[in-house]
Amino acid sequence: MSQNDHRALQILEANFELTDCNNQIVLPWKSYSPMLENNKEEDEVRLILLKKRLHTNLTVYQEYSMFLKDLLQNKYVRKVSRTELNKEKIKKNVFTP
Repeated sequence: MSQNDHRALQILEANFELTDCNNQIVLPWKSYSPMLENNKEEDEVRLILLKKRLHTNLTVYQEYSMFLKDLLQNKYVRKVSRTELNKEKIKKNVFTP
């Protein structure tokens, strides 16, 4: 378990509450920002492998495309413009393909 996982678990355990048969917990990162590692190289490798898999398996490509469209339609994710990426406040050392 990573340090961030341990910290999240500590936050959840310290703030878990059972009231009237309902579980209540805090959002672990609402007031605490985790220190995330620069994982660009790992994610670039993952992206290459994903592209290869999508090119070689039509079924996986179609399912992946439907999944991403669903995420976009439900506004769980959004495309980020190059302008937004270049803003200093948005820049982070964490990448996910």
